[in-house]
Amino acid sequence: MTRAQNVYRIVNCRSCSARVIWTVTNPELKSGHPMMVDADPHPNGNILLARDPSIAHKPGEPVPVRATVMRPGQIAGARADGNVLYRSHFATCPHADQWRKGNAARHAKKGGRR
Repeated sequence: MTRAQNVYRIVNCRSCSARVIWTVTNPELKSGHPMMVDADPHPNGNILLARDPSIAHKPGEPVPVRATVMRPGQIAGARADGNVLYRSHFATCPHADQWRKGNAARHAKKGGRR
């Protein structure tokens, strides 16, 4: 088994039922936000996952997962170091258009969310 594989909490996307992992991008910045990634590593992936205890979380809850989107020049090095890379679920979900900015507000009013 390669490093990082099968160590994250996997849930199902509420739109398409695919297996996904909730992550946080850039938690130290105001731009940090939740992001779903496909649960299985992918040969064309560009997202590196790592548990990050520095991200604020409630005691007793799992340590959040930090997602780092790798630049093209970083991907080969990450793989050479033994890391597996993942894909954004937003890029692969067949229902992603329903969740684009503007559409999410309509779903929230209906009580739906991924």
